[in-house]
Amino acid sequence: MRIFGPLEAEIMTIMWREGQTTVKQVHREIVDWRVIAYTTVMTTMERLAEKGVLNRRREGLAYIYTLARSREDCTLLAVRQIVDEVLDGDARSLVRALR
Repeated sequence: MRIFGPLEAEIMTIMWREGQTTVKQVHREIVDWRVIAYTTVMTTMERLAEKGVLNRRREGLAYIYTLARSREDCTLLAVRQIVDEVLDGDARSLVRALR
């Protein structure tokens, strides 16, 4: 899994707080501080489900999204990606950088 892009991070922040929601509910919240199309939020949430970060199930005409990974799991994956891709697998470099 790749580190989240800006919109993915906004959506995941909402998902970690809510635990379960719809595209419509997420869009309503994001549109309060950002101009964004409903379909953009929908596509991004679909991609997060494809990445295995969210689960989705159809309920009537809408999809209900739930968390497939905790914030802690995603943080660990992001740190592992940084260590592997940026630091060539040398975790000691990360520890030194955090001192």
